[in-house]
Amino acid sequence: MEIPPNIRICIPTHEEFDEAKTVIDYFYAKLFSEKPDRWHQLKKDASKKYLTEILFGTPLPHKIELAGKIKDPAASAEKIAGLIIGRIEKRNLLEPEEIVFIDTAVVLPEYQKLGCMHLLMQELFQICRERKIKVVELNVLKSNMDARDYWEKNGFTEIISRYRKIVG
Repeated sequence: MEIPPNIRICIPTHEEFDEAKTVIDYFYAKLFSEKPDRWHQLKKDASKKYLTEILFGTPLPHKIELAGKIKDPAASAEKIAGLIIGRIEKRNLLEPEEIVFIDTAVVLPEYQKLGCMHLLMQELFQICRERKIKVVELNVLKSNMDARDYWEKNGFTEIISRYRKIVG
């Protein structure tokens, strides 16, 4: 894949809060577009608040924040085109290990298929190598076939199916 030279990966700053929040809003609008009921609205609001606090809260050693910025040819400024927000988790299943869990991985629609997510993931993998972390995990809705296809084409495998029943 040839990546345009106008994409740059960086850590988002507090001054970019509104811009990053726009990307998060797009992610949640897409994620919950099929579920307009009250429970899903509460979940959406709580998740957005959680991600906003992760992104611009107190710096923590287990937090990972990356932004893909694209230089707009019509303007002299860069724009956040995509985000990865995640965290390092310690697990003790078969043996103790650290993994990176991605809470959000999103690129705005107008910047998709330009290589932004590819660059974000390459930077994330570099962070993993530096910290000797061997596993990256994320959740994808079963109905989000575009995302499922993307992750599978990029070497991720499905490891669990999650079931849910609303009883009240």
